[in-house]
Amino acid sequence: MAKQINKMLKAELVNYISVNGDMETDGLGDMLKKDLVKLAEQIYAQSLQEEPADVPVEKLDAGNSNYFHMHFQAGFQKKLQDGTELPQDWGCAVTFRKLDDGKWVCHKSSTRNLAWMTKPKVVYAGRYEPGVEREVISVTERDIKMLKYWLTSGRYGKTVSQYFSNNELPEFDKCDIGKPMYTDEMQSRAVVQVKQGEAIPF
Repeated sequence: MAKQINKMLKAELVNYISVNGDMETDGLGDMLKKDLVKLAEQIYAQSLQEEPADVPVEKLDAGNSNYFHMHFQAGFQKKLQDGTELPQDWGCAVTFRKLDDGKWVCHKSSTRNLAWMTKPKVVYAGRYEPGVEREVISVTERDIKMLKYWLTSGRYGKTVSQYFSNNELPEFDKCDIGKPMYTDEMQSRAVVQVKQGEAIPF
């Protein structure tokens, strides 16, 4: 393929010179030189490329990756204090990070909806009342298995895609579930299907 492209670029160069080679008035000569240099650089760069060999891509798993992303789509009714229910239809990408000791922790979320997963669990004394400060009973690290259950049980919605990665950022070009609203133009949704045998590492 590279050889064919190389031939096409050479042919284009020959045609360009034959058509425009005698233009040297009104600064066209300098323009022609710049264009020829640019075209020659393309030809040189292309000639260095060879047909790519079929190099097997190493499959990422819990052992050779640093991050695990889960794109979650909410689908539940939130019960308000007055007893009414509010439908939840938001999405969020949650990122888990592997520590040096091999333990996984909830690292970040793409939206505020699941930011609570990245923070310690705080237990207060008494019932919540607006404007009333309560005593803190305990502050503990979030149970990673409980977070997994929250995301995969189906009670609150569903995990649309999940995958290992060495990139801290979710792949929103493949799955835009949970894509932050402040990003550039929305892309078409191309969902990454959950692969058979792809295990959640916690």
